[in-house]
Amino acid sequence: AGQPKTRPQIERPPRLAELHDGELGFGKPLLYANFVASLDGVTAVDPSASGQGGLISGGLPADRFLMGLLRAFADVVLIGAGTLRAEANHLWTPDRVYPPAGEAYLRLREYLRLPPRVPLAVVSGSGAVDPTLPALAGGLILTTATGADRLAGRAPEGVKVIPLGAGEAISAAAAVGFLRSEGYRTILTAGGPHLIGQLLAGGFVGHRFPRVSPGPAGGQRASHPRGPLSGRSPPSRIAPPG
Repeated sequence: AGQPKTRPQIERPPRLAELHDGELGFGKPLLYANFVASLDGVTAVDPSASGQGGLISGGLPADRFLMGLLRAFADVVLIGAGTLRAEANHLWTPDRVYPPAGEAYLRLREYLRLPPRVPLAVVSGSGAVDPTLPALAGGLILTTATGADRLAGRAPEGVKVIPLGAGEAISAAAAVGFLRSEGYRTILTAGGPHLIGQLLAGGFVGHRFPRVSPGPAGGQRASHPRGPLSGRSPPSRIAPPG
């Protein structure tokens, strides 16, 4: 029998050691997924409303700390255009989701030799996104040739518009392949359900970190309940490192 696999471990900043006493570290390259689901597998109870994660999880501090920690490890955060439109005022950075550990997240990124801010990559086949949103500063829009034409001249300096084909949509393979070619080895995907479902179906996700809400969401504003796998099937519970 082979030796049991162990995760790479890193020296933890004191504040993170206080909040998380388990192992820390990921092997590279890796694409990992983070999303919140209710006990009945719902990840979006009202797609037109912002703050889907908070609607389901209740915004508990421990949940938000874990979200920030997973972001702090990432070379890039990958999301779908629908998630960006629904969360237009959000920043996909560790300190934004859990400010009390902001300095510790920054120290962790310094140790990992990563830039202070995690860049955001958005997948949009149509290019129907606002490239001036603060979340996209220094980020990427992965789109089609048609989407790139739509965005021509609109993206501010520092925002890259990348055409990845002449079709109507961007495949998960094309998005991941481009990010890998640009040197992004640790990729966190944070939604939405459609993008995560594609990445799971394509076998790109190495680790899943679903945060499971303590109750069902079927009765909460569930006009269009949906999940990332198939219908409302509940995801398996995967523990964070340690």
